Amino acid sequence: MKKALLIVYSNHTKDNRIRKHKHFLKNAGYKVDIIGFEKQPKSPSFLRKIIYILMLIINKEKAIEYLYGFLKYDINKNYDLIIANDWNTLPIAFKFKDKNNILVYDSHEYAIKLATENLKWRILICPLTKYIERKYILSADLVTTVSSQIAREYEKLYNISEVIVLRNIPLESDRGDISIKTSKTKPIKLYHHGHYLKLRKLDKIIEIVKSNKKFELYLRLIGEIKNLKNKYRKYKNIIFHEPLQPEELVEDIKNYDLGIALQPPYNKNRVYSLPNKFFDFIFGGVPVVVCNNTKSMAEFVKKYDIGFIARDFSYESIKTIFKKITIEEINQKKNNLLKAQKELSAGKEWEKLIKKIKEFEDKKKK
Repeated sequence: MKKALLIVYSNHTKDNRIRKHKHFLKNAGYKVDIIGFEKQPKSPSFLRKIIYILMLIINKEKAIEYLYGFLKYDINKNYDLIIANDWNTLPIAFKFKDKNNILVYDSHEYAIKLATENLKWRILICPLTKYIERKYILSADLVTTVSSQIAREYEKLYNISEVIVLRNIPLESDRGDISIKTSKTKPIKLYHHGHYLKLRKLDKIIEIVKSNKKFELYLRLIGEIKNLKNKYRKYKNIIFHEPLQPEELVEDIKNYDLGIALQPPYNKNRVYSLPNKFFDFIFGGVPVVVCNNTKSMAEFVKKYDIGFIARDFSYESIKTIFKKITIEEINQKKNNLLKAQKELSAGKEWEKLIKKIKEFEDKKKK
């Protein structure tokens, strides 16, 4: 049996993209090993941060471990296929690379634009990201990412002939039957899930909704949300629920009316990203609210007419789009979702990668 290795600096048991890699590689006949964490790694201590800064001068690749954590692996193992997930895994991945195996770099998102709004990131992490990508990316056999816009950026930046797009569509086992529930009465149930980060400005959306009896906002958030919950605890239409496992989300979303994927375009990565939650909403059968500045999501919504698009992320634009939303329009767009659900498939996405890997295997045999 062929052997594949996935490498990631995250809790791989809750990483949706890793789950898809593992699922489709197993279906393609690979035995899959994973180098990663089995619980969320702790943030680096002050001492580790100081060592990281020093290591940027002494040994750039070693610096990665002090920032992201220390992964355990056996360098003596041999693999037919290696997938490096995110830029920071490239140095480890290339320790396993030889002339007979295939190495895939899955950038996930736009690595060198990931947090350009953050001055510390621009000074301390971005130069390392650029160094690592520039050193390794052209030696990878294949490069993949999450959207066509990011793929084009990579092709231009590194003069790569083709970057494969693997959109974050849920596994068939996670999404259940293709179906749509008709929305019937007010209040309109809004849904948002994922990591809570202040720079995503979820608070702005809550402020708009909190005193509007037309809506209820249901939140399943990961992260430090104690202060947020305390701030809005008196508002009965702002409801906090516990976060769910990735495979439980789509089925849960089916009980609501509208998905909130609004986020400010605070960097180029956000402008071009197609996050997991966006496709969770589509397969949960709820139209999506986005802003026009997040181009990849806005273009997708326009193509299928499956949501509502705010002019931008300003308070007034978001308030205006919420004012226009009606139950009748939601149900109309829910019917449009059926077409999108039937056309989209995680299997079709990963089939592109498996096909390319097979082509490389055949070349190496000759």
